[in-house]
Amino acid sequence: MSLGSVFPSLSGTEFDAITLKNTTMTWLGRDVSALKKAGLWFETDVEFRGILKPIHDTLRDVFSQDKPGLHLSAHLGIQQDWTDELIATGFTFKGSIDGINRGFGEFLMFRNAGVMLNVVPGKGGDLDTLWGFFGTLHLAIPNSVVPLVLNYTLEPKTDTLDIAMTFGEGEGWQSVFGVSGLDVSFLY
Repeated sequence: MSLGSVFPSLSGTEFDAITLKNTTMTWLGRDVSALKKAGLWFETDVEFRGILKPIHDTLRDVFSQDKPGLHLSAHLGIQQDWTDELIATGFTFKGSIDGINRGFGEFLMFRNAGVMLNVVPGKGGDLDTLWGFFGTLHLAIPNSVVPLVLNYTLEPKTDTLDIAMTFGEGEGWQSVFGVSGLDVSFLY
């Protein structure tokens, strides 16, 4: 099914080309748990087609995913009446993709990858799309016993993918470049 069949306000737009599979909508009249609140829940598998094709291509070419996709679970709110037509004025999809162990050379190994897609109202009533990747990677450092574990964000630019890497909370770099006792816990 297409995104426009779930959100009729997106029917006929470029977002209508986004394909959804295994879609369920559930109305909960009360909180089931701290993480499963009352209201309308939407679950689906998103296929990266149409406007999302650049995400598909990056997952295929950079992360070696044969059939890139994303399982999505979203709470659409308590105020939404399940009998009313759903109206999308903007949305954010964020999810992780399992099975990423993609190396680049001897030094860089992506361990997992997440995708974030943010669709927001733009100029003239159109919707603008922003997307990127996030996750954890291992950076092998010469003379280091263990790889450096870093969080990364990967953002598309016109002709490149920009990557930013930071230490995870409580993480650091022990024995910098093999120098015993030289430890770094924060970098600017």
